Amino acid sequence: MLLELVHRSAESEVLITSVSRDGDDAYLLAARWPREHTFYQPDETGRHDPMLIPETMRQAGIVVAHTGYDVPFGTQFIMADICFYLVNTAPLIVGTGQQQIVVSLSCSEFVRRGRMLRRARFHVGLLRDGVRFAYGSGLLVCLPSGAYERLRTRRGPPSSAPCRRQPTLHPAVVGRRWEGDVLLCDGPDWRRGSSTASWEVQVDPAHPALFDHPLDHLPGMVQLETFRQAALALTTPAGDANRHRFLGCDVRFLRMAYVPASVRCWARRLESHTVQVELADEGLTPLTEGSVRLG
Repeated sequence: MLLELVHRSAESEVLITSVSRDGDDAYLLAARWPREHTFYQPDETGRHDPMLIPETMRQAGIVVAHTGYDVPFGTQFIMADICFYLVNTAPLIVGTGQQQIVVSLSCSEFVRRGRMLRRARFHVGLLRDGVRFAYGSGLLVCLPSGAYERLRTRRGPPSSAPCRRQPTLHPAVVGRRWEGDVLLCDGPDWRRGSSTASWEVQVDPAHPALFDHPLDHLPGMVQLETFRQAALALTTPAGDANRHRFLGCDVRFLRMAYVPASVRCWARRLESHTVQVELADEGLTPLTEGSVRLG
């Protein structure tokens, strides 16, 4: 049942384990983070990947929509925006066994169509051993299948042009260990130490972690990973390794980003610890925009 509640196909990808009401429009959820993950691996200091924070938030929002507001199965969920920030890295240290996380979630900004919840903002705090280590919010849109298909039609069909595999950036530049996990292509529009750069985005729809089930569009979590990789690549000093840590981001999803379509990523350093990032299609129409915080 939890697989269906969090819209995942593999048991290993399910992070939320239980949910209970904690007042009017407030909930407490239990989450379990694995000691190892196929994509969100612990770093060299033995700390969990902070990208588990937005994935926990995403799953928590969908679980609450289904169990707290009776949103029926078969509804399509769209992440309209999400922001999250890591404020204490100590609770990320991987211990023995799976890490138990408490998710405190409250809801606001409701929009309903009749009795059906159509959108709501979820405000989330994550705690471990009673210590809050991250917080954030996200606007979740709930669409019946018919409305979802109409939205896809308005936002344009996916391109059918075949994709040609291109060389990608070195994994260490974007905080990854393996070449197959890199989402940014190498090219002349990026060099180490620059304040602006752009890359072609290259995603393998058969990637077992990024695409837990078949999709023709880029999931929000894949786009967040693209943002992180862009921020790390831009802040990698010339001739040196990147020492920055990913601490969160604030992202708005404007239009569908399709897997076979040409998507380009632009990044610009705003200050020492903030990078502005944007995804756009081949016609330069913005798809996703926001900023990444590094530490």
